[in-house]
Amino acid sequence: MNDVDRILTIPEAAREVPTGPVAPQSIWRWMALGLLAPNGRRVYLRRLKVGNRFCTTPRLMREFFEEAGSTEPVSSASSMHQIGAGAQPTSPAAHAGV
Repeated sequence: MNDVDRILTIPEAAREVPTGPVAPQSIWRWMALGLLAPNGRRVYLRRLKVGNRFCTTPRLMREFFEEAGSTEPVSSASSMHQIGAGAQPTSPAAHAGV
């Protein structure tokens, strides 16, 4: 198994952030709530469910940080397409219509 295929638990991912270690809560927050990129788009750290745990991979982390640092403008049409193409909801309240 190469580095790209390696599964990282949330605590492992927290230690592998390119700018230095962060709290595991930050990884969970990026998975669940996303991060607002400079271009105004909300990006999420993609996650995998392994048993009863959420995990990620080094490749997914690289993609997240590339997207989070993007300054390319996003048109409203492409933004809506990206949201519908697999973005995770921002909160449970969003599903309840609150």
